[in-house]
Parts: sequence; C-alpha cells; structure tokens
Amino acid sequence: MSTIRTLDRAFLILRIVARHPQGIGVSAIAAELGLAKSTISRLLSAMDSWELVERTAENRFRIGSEPVRWVGRQPFTTTLPALVRPILQNIAEETGEAAAICVLEGFQVSYLDHVQSYQDIQVRDWTGEQIPPHVSSAGKVLLAFSGPDFGEAFLKRPLQPFTDRSIVDPEELRKELLAVRERGYAMTDEEYGEGIIGLAVPVFNGHGDAVAAINVYGPKFRLDSPAKQAQIIKKMKAAVETLINV
Repeated sequence: MSTIRTLDRAFLILRIVARHPQGIGVSAIAAELGLAKSTISRLLSAMDSWELVERTAENRFRIGSEPVRWVGRQPFTTTLPALVRPILQNIAEETGEAAAICVLEGFQVSYLDHVQSYQDIQVRDWTGEQIPPHVSSAGKVLLAFSGPDFGEAFLKRPLQPFTDRSIVDPEELRKELLAVRERGYAMTDEEYGEGIIGLAVPVFNGHGDAVAAINVYGPKFRLDSPAKQAQIIKKMKAAVETLINV
C-alpha cells in the first residue's frame, strides 16, 4: 500500500470518527468505506499510536488528543466551529432538525456554524447572522449564564419585539432567565419568527464559564410536542458533555 493511499484512508477514517463523538466500531467504519476490517484495524492501530484516535472501553474509536491539541492552538472563534461541527451533525441526524453553535458578541448572538436537517421543510442557514439574545433560545442561555453585570446591562437596553410573543418586559425576561439557569436549557416559541421553535443548552469551558450555546430549531408543527422537546434537550446535553475545556 503506497504512503499516499495510506494517508488518504487515514484521513477518511478520521472524518468518520469525528462524526461520532461517542465512538464508532471497526466494522461500521469498514462498511462505510467498503474496505476490509483488517485494513481498518491496522490503520486505526497506527492512528491510535499517533494519538489521532483513541480506543474506548467498549472497543470503539473517537477523536484522540492530538487533533484536539491542534485545535487548541488556534483562535477560539475559529476553532469552536471545527470542534463542534461533528457534534452538530450528530444532533441534526438524531433529531431531524437544524443544529447550530452560537456565541455572544457584544449584545448580539452570533451563529458561528449551522448544520441543516434532512427534512423537506427546513429553516434557513443562519451561519454568520446576528440577532438579539432575548428572542433566541441560544441568546437566553448565554444571558442566563453570563455574569450578573452583563445581564443587567442588557436588561437596561430597549428590548425590540419581533413577534407578539417576544418578551420585552425587563422583569418578565429576568424571571425567564432565572428559570433557564435553574433548568439548564432555554426555549423560544415564535419569539423571533412565526412558526419557529428553538431549544438551546450552554457549552461550558474548563472554568465553568458558558462560552457558547448549542441550538436546535425548526418548524413549530414538528417541535410543538413536550415529549419531543425533552428528547432533543436530552440529546443536546449528552452531546455537550463530550466537549471538555473548549
């Protein structure tokens, strides 16, 4: 096997492993690439020795420490989407709805990356867009877990309504943010756009600071069920637990 072919196959394996933060087995990788299990196993052993992947207790493989170190040397707003994209892809596949990673930039929520759903009816891609945090589930999460000085500074600003369901009373929003902090997730129901529901959970760094939010959103007719909302929130929280020291 030539060196170039080996590197090509290692790269393809790395891409597949990156889509499965909980780990993926040799057989599944071999089936996806159409290669023998022995070939995949041999490449994974070499990649494990280079710390490109790591073997879990269940004999599955996930991204190793070396790629994480590469990412850690890059600027935060550049590395976060790259780090989180496999998780967004997994969430979108499992929930059937669009998923995004968002951060606060000043008093605006910025959408750093977005993974579209596979549904025929979809929300648009918000990558690169900014919206006020009080009408976004991601924004509510980030406001709720930001420092009290920042939150109070935002509440002193005029709160623009976008629909008749937007929360624009500072005291009502203050109560909503307290509830978000207590339950660990936020929701918007047609507060920014009619017919759209959003759900979000915080992403914490190693110091316990909420540095970003993972956001799932889609048409209300698909997301109006409390049972489905609870299922999506559970999946998002589980996904966030795989992010350490972002």
